[in-house]
Amino acid sequence: EKRVYYLFDEWYDPDVFIVKSEPLGVFDSLKNVLKYIKLKDKYENDCVDEDPEEDEFPFATWYKLEAWTICDSGSWAKSRYDYYFYNGEICWFEHLKLEREKNGHEYYFPIYRRPEFLGGLRDLNMPTPYKPGDIVNIDCRPFGPPFHAMITEAHNQYDCCMPQILFKMPYTDKWRIEALKHKRLFKDAETHSYEPALSPLYRIRLVKEDELKKEDELLIRFSKELGGDEEKARVFWKAWNKTHEDEKSDEEVIDLWKKLSCKTDRCPLN
Repeated sequence: EKRVYYLFDEWYDPDVFIVKSEPLGVFDSLKNVLKYIKLKDKYENDCVDEDPEEDEFPFATWYKLEAWTICDSGSWAKSRYDYYFYNGEICWFEHLKLEREKNGHEYYFPIYRRPEFLGGLRDLNMPTPYKPGDIVNIDCRPFGPPFHAMITEAHNQYDCCMPQILFKMPYTDKWRIEALKHKRLFKDAETHSYEPALSPLYRIRLVKEDELKKEDELLIRFSKELGGDEEKARVFWKAWNKTHEDEKSDEEVIDLWKKLSCKTDRCPLN
């Protein structure tokens, strides 16, 4: 059996909100793949040093390597491995198997997709220590830019839909409420949501006060007004979903929050 390697450069493009993939070539050995990646990364790092503005999206690039086995008969093997590189190291992999669909076409599907490898049919699911109003840092690099979000509902965290988070999608002017573990974090021009391969649970943490920025003003305000109130967070989620619009502008979110707040004894407008 002979193995060949097909390398791709991949990135999430926030200008058009899709993941792009550029083929870089076929290699006869893993050694040559690693050599190529090392030289390419060095060249790109040198370019960034010369022009810092070129590093506008430092999160954006990773490599995908398809490892194909060719049988002695010359046919492709019934399985392949996909490896993902970041910072010159293999960080994730998938083992795929060739299967025939009812329509007669053949596709490669993951043999198993455990969440510690790469996404998977089941998202990484474990409890978090956060409460309603906590502002957290979401970091799924290199598969997307880091950003801040606020925990809304945080009860029953054995459930994959908890906790819920309120956030503005990076590089857009729209807000969403989503389940943290489901990873519907970024806008996708074709499929509504781009879900990064890396779970946000690996790097999630509380945002320090000196890390808060001007663009976090609404999160700060909502955090103070929510104050850990689980019931108020639940009511807000219900009010949000009654509008049948899962993406909202600043003005729509503020208006919805005002209406919610004024139904409580702690109305900030009183």
